[in-house]
Amino acid sequence: MQFPIRDVSGWPARAEEQMGSKRKVWLAGPDQDPYLFKYVRQDSIGGIYGDDWAEKLAAELAKLLGVPAAAVDLAERNGSAGIICRRVNDPGLVESGMSTERASASPGSAPAIR
Repeated sequence: MQFPIRDVSGWPARAEEQMGSKRKVWLAGPDQDPYLFKYVRQDSIGGIYGDDWAEKLAAELAKLLGVPAAAVDLAERNGSAGIICRRVNDPGLVESGMSTERASASPGSAPAIR
């Protein structure tokens, strides 16, 4: 089975995502909903870790098993490989470590990281 790679180069960036160790950016999709683009990690000599296909595989397996999971699409942004997933939780909530806080962000906006 082959999966399409969505080109999200033209999607405007909303905010860099600060949580976690991987490089990520919030984008405004064609429907204006927020999508997270997660870049594929590379090692010091240019090797790719394969985070993108692993996350896509996990999402597809969850769908087949009937387990709730975010939909994931393989994507490319300005020549960089990665994945995109639509924001699925309440945009007014920000998860910070073990706590969840109400953010001052307006509905439909990228999360405000404190």
